[in-house]
Amino acid sequence: MNIEIDEYIKNLKEGEKKLISQDNYRILLINHNGKIYAIDAFCSHEDESLQDGFVDDGCIECPKHGAKFDLSSGMVKALPAVKPIKTYNIIYENDKCYVSV
Repeated sequence: MNIEIDEYIKNLKEGEKKLISQDNYRILLINHNGKIYAIDAFCSHEDESLQDGFVDDGCIECPKHGAKFDLSSGMVKALPAVKPIKTYNIIYENDKCYVSV
């Protein structure tokens, strides 16, 4: 299934994040270094929202406990989290942009 995200990313400036919720998916869109990333919106450690997390050097840091996750792979880069977060592929098709879930 694909979720259309054109309307969300049109005005998403560098460093900004946008939370989208659709069909039980909570996805955080992030514009970092000119690339759009789509990740699970909540930390795998204690289900804390990553929306206010600090983004730097290709990672997002959970604002509650400091766990870090790679934006591309979702892999844990800093404890206390030990489980990666889900990342989603972004598809560009027929002048539209989608997140594949």
